[in-house]
Amino acid sequence: MINRKTLIICLDAIGIDKISQSSTPFLYSLSKKFGKIELESPLSFTGTEFSFFSGKKPSQHNTWLEFKKTNQKSQFKIQKLRFLPRKMLNNLTILSQIISSKNFLAKIYNIPFDVLKQLSVPEKNIWQLELFKNKKSICLKWPLLVINGRKKISFKRKDAERLKLIEKYFDKDYEIYCLQLVHADKAGHKFGAKSKQYYESIKNLDSLTEKTVKSFLGKNPESKVVLWSDHGMIDIKKYVNMNSFPASAFAFFGGTTASFWPKDKKEEAKIKSELNKLKFGKIIKNDEREKLGIPPGEEHGKIIFAMNSGNMIFPNYYESKNEKFKAMHGFAPCKEQNGFLIINQKTKIKKAKMHEALRIIEK
Repeated sequence: MINRKTLIICLDAIGIDKISQSSTPFLYSLSKKFGKIELESPLSFTGTEFSFFSGKKPSQHNTWLEFKKTNQKSQFKIQKLRFLPRKMLNNLTILSQIISSKNFLAKIYNIPFDVLKQLSVPEKNIWQLELFKNKKSICLKWPLLVINGRKKISFKRKDAERLKLIEKYFDKDYEIYCLQLVHADKAGHKFGAKSKQYYESIKNLDSLTEKTVKSFLGKNPESKVVLWSDHGMIDIKKYVNMNSFPASAFAFFGGTTASFWPKDKKEEAKIKSELNKLKFGKIIKNDEREKLGIPPGEEHGKIIFAMNSGNMIFPNYYESKNEKFKAMHGFAPCKEQNGFLIINQKTKIKKAKMHEALRIIEK
């Protein structure tokens, strides 16, 4: 029987600045007892959690956004079904990836079909990264429940349902229990970082987390609890339409970044010249990529334009025209976007980068 176990819960989108006695009484009490570490949230999306679970910088694990350009054959083979509604296509895409035993599952969102056929996604998922290696583990990451690397389908969307599911395994023989709670992220995007709905979701997650942690420690005394957040939320003040800029280049328009792959030096110079005129963001220079957590490879963009904090590209390839997020993350590092790390053991560390979290957890 394994005596030393670790429960890891990601409270998605609860920034360190949101931990307070009124909004998150449980997290607040733990932070007072054990201390809390401010986690620097990089200009990244998928790369953030990959850094957390691998202990590596994005330049080492080569994951940044969910998508990158590929010269290989694309895994997205739904071009002939483009007449179907996007929601149906997204569901079919996930189903086909599950049937094909893919580890990383990705929707096609609202990516144009001519762009989609030139994109790829990571081959690994978090349960294959360093934290889980050589350990008996259970990882709940929608829509999969992964037990010791073996995948089962689990369509539990509500955070309370996810917690109840993983609680069933607390008296089983596993070393790592891992899951992500996402409703604060959804509320922040939909209603904004200062909205009543966002704060209600944070308080609810704090309460749900308290019950689960107490259940876990009740069955596994002296075990480790790791609570963390990948980022906070920043309200959007300006929306910018870049989808037709520039019309000739192959590009990927995320919410906070735009990546361009010009066909030649002449087009590259033209794009840079036009981007440099814009006041709501800036081109990321090659020597800035490492500092900002962007892998150096051109598959992530030969030119990368990053929006200033509080500005957002809309429409973009993730959202439909009816979604229009009111708050966002994935900007260059700033305090209001930073997440946190709380472990039920005392620490004197005040701040760490995302890739440094694994070393702290495994102490």
